[in-house]
Amino acid sequence: MIVLGVSKRSITPESALRLSGYAERRGPYESVREAIYVRVHAFAVGNQRILLIYGDLIWWGKGFIDELRPELAAWFQLDPSAFVFIASHNHSGPATSQDFSDSLESYDTGYGKLLTHAVRDGIANALRDLEPVQMTLHRGRSGLGIYRRKQINGQVKMLPNPEIKTDKTLSVVAMHRHNGSLKALAVHYACHPTVSRENYLHPDYPGVLLRLLEESQAGCHCIFLQGCAADIRPNLVLNDEFLAGNYNDVLDCAEALHKDCLDALGAPGQSLQTVGEEQLIQQVDVRLEMMPDSAKEVPEGSDPVVEILQLTRIRIASDLQWIGFNAEVSQYYNQYLQSILPGCLGIGYCNGMIGYVCSRQQILEGGYEPVESVFYFGLAGPFSPAIQSEIEKALDQLIRN
Repeated sequence: MIVLGVSKRSITPESALRLSGYAERRGPYESVREAIYVRVHAFAVGNQRILLIYGDLIWWGKGFIDELRPELAAWFQLDPSAFVFIASHNHSGPATSQDFSDSLESYDTGYGKLLTHAVRDGIANALRDLEPVQMTLHRGRSGLGIYRRKQINGQVKMLPNPEIKTDKTLSVVAMHRHNGSLKALAVHYACHPTVSRENYLHPDYPGVLLRLLEESQAGCHCIFLQGCAADIRPNLVLNDEFLAGNYNDVLDCAEALHKDCLDALGAPGQSLQTVGEEQLIQQVDVRLEMMPDSAKEVPEGSDPVVEILQLTRIRIASDLQWIGFNAEVSQYYNQYLQSILPGCLGIGYCNGMIGYVCSRQQILEGGYEPVESVFYFGLAGPFSPAIQSEIEKALDQLIRN
């Protein structure tokens, strides 16, 4: 039997702060279009606990997690790995740390305290709300996203490219109480929340979608699981270029995805079974080396320049697995997961952030994700094309074992 508790707390700042995600937005936001939240889904199977802590944020900073997680473990007497931080990748919310370039984010310590209190209170309330649920997986489709890399005169530009297919699969896990009422939904889809570049605070399409679902499904509590969306962007296009949308476009995108979710829920689903005695969560670290030229300043004989990619395997049902990446991950890796275990889904922006993790082909092609973004994330250089095989080996180990 699986047991679930839920909670929701506002994390809308008490005063205007700078928003994360776009270098041109330097000052504090002009106004609040819609509140942002932290939402908690607490799962219990036997003596095991796992808490999915979702935020309408661009990511949870590694520094923030490293400081908070031991405190949560002590407060709630749980293993530190039980706390899984996930974010929608919302580009219209505040920073959670100062891990990266000043041009990308500006961290406010007062806001960090607000976040800490919201997370702690949300977990406490979710653990008090535990009750048995039956889980059902529903699959649908959505055309919200489009591939965002296109070669022009031998260079890769961030332009819409419908010739490269994206996975349009929409997955919705419905969790019902024993009386048949709907307690919670977990929605998985892969598409960058970059609809709007305005200097207004809001949760972009994922957070608006969650609000719409909670309004249409009385008594339901929802979270969003962002997929491997590093190379997928909302299909807002005019004359073969991406449009810079506004809050009304955010609403339109969320309403379209809401309809797709309702269509998925209206179709028959797959009943999910409890995992039994297996571990709910496992983690594997992968050393990602930089390109050889990136490390030329490193003294001879020293270790290569590396970043650590953390893979988090989440299994709350025997026939449902999620793999979390602490990175912006190319859709290639979700396709690879599907080749190992059909139905296994990748989740980006999970337990921190190191930057873009691309496929071998994308790294060789160049462009924003593998090369130009390096400055913003403070990396020593682009990752080596060899990281693809290292990640594949780790995914094989994590899933097959």
